[in-house]
Amino acid sequence: MTPAVAPINGLTPDDYGNLAKRWLRVEDAAAAGLYRVDGVKAQEITGRRAGRPGVVIPYCDPGNGAVVLHRIRIDDEARPAELGADETRPKVRGSGWK
Repeated sequence: MTPAVAPINGLTPDDYGNLAKRWLRVEDAAAAGLYRVDGVKAQEITGRRAGRPGVVIPYCDPGNGAVVLHRIRIDDEARPAELGADETRPKVRGSGWK
């Protein structure tokens, strides 16, 4: 069941539903800094030519809290076969260490 909450960082009701399926609460998503991006912003983050929309997962340095890496969980409908729509490749793309 999708929670009835106001969007946080652009996350949609579908995003909240998908997070809930993975045992992540809305509060946890907000605390972790998860946010939604479109294809253009995804391209900027990953540095790849074909940006795909999805939810960004920031990875932080435990020492100083600075974001050192971004991963994007690509939306299923934006995942053509070469990105793993056939389950042969991962759904998450990363930007590498910065």
